[in-house]
Formats: sequence, structure tokens, C-alpha cells
Amino acid sequence: MSNVGENIFYKNIGGKSFTDATAFFGVEQSGYSTGCSVGDIDNDGDPDLYVANYTGGNSSLFMNNKEERNSVTFILHGKKSNRDAIGAKVFLYSVDPSTGIKMIKGYREINGGSGYGSTSAKEIIFGITRCEKYSATVIFPAFGKRVEISEVHPGDRIHIDEELRFEGTVSLALKAINRFFIDNEKRLESFKFLVIIGLISLSIYFQRTRAVIPVKTLIFIYSFIFLSFLIINRTLVYEPFAISFTIQSGVVLTFLLTLHLFSERILWKRNAQREKQEVRESISRDLHDDLASTLGSISIYGNMLKKTGSSQTLDHQKISGKIAELSQSALQSITDIIWMSTPKHDSLKSLLSKTRNYYFELFHDNNIRLLVEIEMTGDDIVLPDKSRHNIFLILKEIANNIIRHSQADRVELRANISGGYCLIEVSDNGSGFDPEILLENKNQGNGLTNIRRRAKESAIQLTIDTVNGVGTSISMKFKIAQSGH
Repeated sequence: MSNVGENIFYKNIGGKSFTDATAFFGVEQSGYSTGCSVGDIDNDGDPDLYVANYTGGNSSLFMNNKEERNSVTFILHGKKSNRDAIGAKVFLYSVDPSTGIKMIKGYREINGGSGYGSTSAKEIIFGITRCEKYSATVIFPAFGKRVEISEVHPGDRIHIDEELRFEGTVSLALKAINRFFIDNEKRLESFKFLVIIGLISLSIYFQRTRAVIPVKTLIFIYSFIFLSFLIINRTLVYEPFAISFTIQSGVVLTFLLTLHLFSERILWKRNAQREKQEVRESISRDLHDDLASTLGSISIYGNMLKKTGSSQTLDHQKISGKIAELSQSALQSITDIIWMSTPKHDSLKSLLSKTRNYYFELFHDNNIRLLVEIEMTGDDIVLPDKSRHNIFLILKEIANNIIRHSQADRVELRANISGGYCLIEVSDNGSGFDPEILLENKNQGNGLTNIRRRAKESAIQLTIDTVNGVGTSISMKFKIAQSGH
């Protein structure tokens, strides 16, 4: 017994009386003791004693050094009542082997305190002998759940659950829900996170429904979510510079940054897939518009040639020449499509090299002089599939228009990089044309319309300078991103 003055240690004499055994066990201690607690500190099955001393001496820990384990320990796990099973009662009985009659040998109850400012361990220890047979009954508080233990032996550590796993999990979940509606602080915490989750869900919804969200818009959304969290956190729960406030704010900020990176990856993959699909559709359209019409013309001329028989007339030679020309055009179209579909040709240098070779062969066969001036320094530049596809088709359309309409005898191809932009210019000394009049003529203006459409699709700044009788200059300016290749 702790007290103001000398502490006294009492020994139970057969459950009938107590005697002072302080000196016998060597636990004398004087001073102002404010409390004591009991627990099995070394897990040997015997209770140990800790006595707190406020003045006049040190606090003391008295270890029970009995070697023989003549005790049993009950460890209770509450679920439906309370987690520590406070209020639970344990009855220990001795059982007559011949008659089965039970006689109570001990009673313990788990409580929330054991003295002034002290609490004992939440376990129950009974001393028992090895010559008797024992059983026990555990009664949990609140709902009166009873658990019977038929055999108890010295040295046992018996764990007892108020409810089984699934049933206990359900009880804990229901209690958590009940606390949510009872505890004002829990409600405020939950409301705060529900608001943030709602804003984040709204952000994800917009990202999923829209193909592209500008970076500035994403930054605004995430900044609004984070500021909302700070305001709610400050207003409803915490002081501004508390540790809990800082930790929760940091967790939310980290989550938003992770979400942003994840969203950027999703958007990047979505844009890449969309661009790849658009390129495929464009190639299919080109195959249909260009190659299909060319093969159709070859078929028509083939039928005409069949009707003329084997006679080497002038018409026969013209038709044969036309078939050869169309066949070469179809072969060139197939070659171009294969080149544009090959990933190793996705660089700007590869595009300009292909264009230079194509221009050289085409203009050489038509007695047109070609001058090439290409300035490429630094790392190679990888072009998006769609941009590379459209740029090459624009350059091809320009060359075909020069052959068909310009009557030029000199063509210049220039390309250079400056200030993060690439400028490609094709000029000739031909007859020139009036773009507005040409666009009004649907039969002759399709090439120019296609050029402008492709330039718009790939965000290319297209400039057409033409003067009747002097020539034409068409330039393309587009943004680039340098990368090592």
C-alpha cells in the first residue's frame, strides 16, 4: 500500500486475512509515494510491482523472482464493449475431479486505474497450484458476453477474444461509424477530407472528359484544391503552425503533385495515341485519294491499250507512256508512305534528306535546276509523326505544283533553325499566280487548299509570296524541340 510516509507490503493469508510482510520481502521504502502499479514486466508469469515516489527517495521497481511458474495469465481483447476490455470480470474455479463441483478460488476485474495517477497492466494473473484442476469464466462488460475455459494449467498465457475475427471486425467498424456521428472533431476531419476528395475527383473528371487541359489551368485547379484544404484545416480544426497541420498539409500537397504527374502521363499517352490514330487515318486517306485514283487511271489506260491491239500507233505509244508514268507515280507514293511510317525516319534531318533526294530526281527529270541550302547544327530534332507527315506532303505538293503550273527553270530549297523554330522555304522563278483567284477555281485550287489545311493541322505558320511573271516563294515556320538522337 503506497502512502504518505512508510509504504507497507501486505501478504494474503489463505484469503482470510492480511499480514505485514514488508521486511520479509525486502520492500521497505519511505517517502511520499503517489501511486503504484502491477504488471508482468519480464513475462515470466509472475506479477512485478512499480512504486512511484514523489519526495524523499527514488521510485522503485520490485521484481518477483520466483523460479517456479505457479500462475496463469489471462489477456483479454475487447471488441464490442471496449478494446482494453475494461470492466471485464474473470472468475477462477477449482474443480473436484470426482464430482465436477466448482469452488471459486479467485476473482479479478480489469479497471482503468490502480492508484493515484497510475494504471496497472491490462492483464489478469492468478496464482495456482499444480495439484488441483482449474477452470475459468470470463464475463465481458456492457453486453455480458461469457467465455468458458474448461482447463487452466500453471504457466498458461490465455488470450481471450470477446468476438471472433469477422464478428469482431464488424463490431469495430460499427463503432468507428458511431464515433464519426458522435465526435464533432471526427465529423470536421471527415468533412474536410470529403471536400478535398470531391475537388480532386472533379479535377480527374475534367481530365478524363477533355483531351487536353492547358498546364496553367491544371496549376490553377491544384492550387485551388490545396488552398481550400489549408483554409478548411485552419478554420475547422488546427492552429496554423501545429505539427499536425504541417504534416497533413504536406501529405495533401504530395498527393496533388503525384496526381499531377500521373495526370500528365495519362494526357501524354492519350495525345500520343490520338496523334498516332490521326496519322494512320491520314495515311489511309492519302492511299485512297492518291494511290487508288492512280491505279484506277492505270486500269482505264490498260483497257484502252487492250482495245488498240498490238499495232504500234501513235495512240498506242502515248497510252503506254502514260501507264508507265502512272505506275512510277504509284510506286513513288507507296515508297513515300513506307518512309513516313518508319520510326527511324522521324528526325528533321531525315525529312530534309528525303525531300532533297525527291526534289533532285523530280526536277532533274523535268530539266529544272535545283539549288539546296540546308543549315542544320547541334543535336538532331525528332518530329511528331503528324507534323513530319504533313510537312513532307506539303513539300511534295509544292514540287508537283511547280512542275505542272509554274513553267520555272530554277528552284531553291532552303532550311535553317533559329530561336527554337525551323524555317523551310521553297522558291521558283516561274510564272507566279494569284492565290485568291486560284482558290475560287475548285478544279485548280485543291493543291493550295490541301497545303493550308495540313499546315493548320500541325500548327505550321505558312507564308505564300507570289508575283505574276516573277515567281513564287512558299515558307513554313514551326516550333521544334531539340533532343539527342
